[in-house]
Amino acid sequence: MSVIDRLHQPEYTGENRCIPCTSVNIAIAAAGSALAAKLTSRRLGSMAFITSLGTIYLRGYLVPGTPTLTKRYFPERVLRWFDKDITTAAMTDETVEIDPEQILLNAGAVEPCREGIDLCLTTDFQEAWRERLHTARAHDLGEDHLMGALGVSTTDDQITVEQHGESFVAHTDDAVIGQWGSQAAAVADVTAATELSERFSDWQNLAPAEIARVLMSLRIFIEQCPDCDGPVQVEEEVVESCCRSHDVVVSACQDCDARLFEIEGMISS
Repeated sequence: MSVIDRLHQPEYTGENRCIPCTSVNIAIAAAGSALAAKLTSRRLGSMAFITSLGTIYLRGYLVPGTPTLTKRYFPERVLRWFDKDITTAAMTDETVEIDPEQILLNAGAVEPCREGIDLCLTTDFQEAWRERLHTARAHDLGEDHLMGALGVSTTDDQITVEQHGESFVAHTDDAVIGQWGSQAAAVADVTAATELSERFSDWQNLAPAEIARVLMSLRIFIEQCPDCDGPVQVEEEVVESCCRSHDVVVSACQDCDARLFEIEGMISS
């Protein structure tokens, strides 16, 4: 193994590179090299700076422990700017002010259950939804289908739906309005939107961000995977990204590991 191979840390470089870490370490390298040039010679200072940049390029940082220190001490709002995981639930549009549960109740999609302390899918809606799911999941649904589910024309330049691996994200220039962690989640929302539009008279009057919020809320009630028909389990886990660590509540299919939703919890220190 070469020296370069021994120094290289792929967990902190390439697509995993933490931009705040890199920026801080370049600044430290520049300051240290300037001091070395002042105390010794410009040539030595330049060599120190080049060596430092090479180290940062290969390892992702110069000062040991920088990734941990960055996650712990950088302001949360700053870390969000650099976070590559754009499906993070905390980025969703927080200006939406509707009551998703009331809309689902009015549509006959959910009803009180367990002696009135909880809500469950109504039998009628569940059967109709499952029928639509079995028809739709034979096809790969993409951005156009999700735009339609949100009531947006594909020619609308105000909202964009992008695919990132298995995930989809709908966003404006200012905020994320909808997100789907898997094809199963996308199929669930596309079919649910069709069914709800026939059951809720004001569905067409909802804004795209409001529709996305209602559809995500509906996914919470799924107990059978839209993709593989296996059981769905809700659990809490810690998600690591290049810059942040955060707790999320995750709903996922146990047989095929398709994620239906993630809701961010308390940020870990």
